[in-house]
Amino acid sequence: MKSYLIFFFLVLGLLPVQAQDKPQEPSARKPQSEAASPSAAPAKIDPAKEADIRRLLKVMGTEALVQQTISSMEAELQENGKKWGGELGEQSMHEVLAEHPELAEALEKATKGDHP
Repeated sequence: MKSYLIFFFLVLGLLPVQAQDKPQEPSARKPQSEAASPSAAPAKIDPAKEADIRRLLKVMGTEALVQQTISSMEAELQENGKKWGGELGEQSMHEVLAEHPELAEALEKATKGDHP
């Protein structure tokens, strides 16, 4: 839990630094539709600052923490996906059998061992 808090505060601490690097020109403001365009290039970061940040993240063990988090989320998503897929499959099967009673009868006969 302590590692998560450290990571959270580190990310929050970097946001103002990145905001300060962006040039601000009040007279050349773009309309909101242009400012939100996906083709806008991200702000350039000083290579020395980037290297310092990466070194700090490495020292703090952030990479291992991220890998651990991704692994646990991946396992949870896979488990939830299997459960959801099973529920959808069962629901679909019930709908098909309700729409086609002849299939329901054939399935019932097959499970009892009666062959046509």
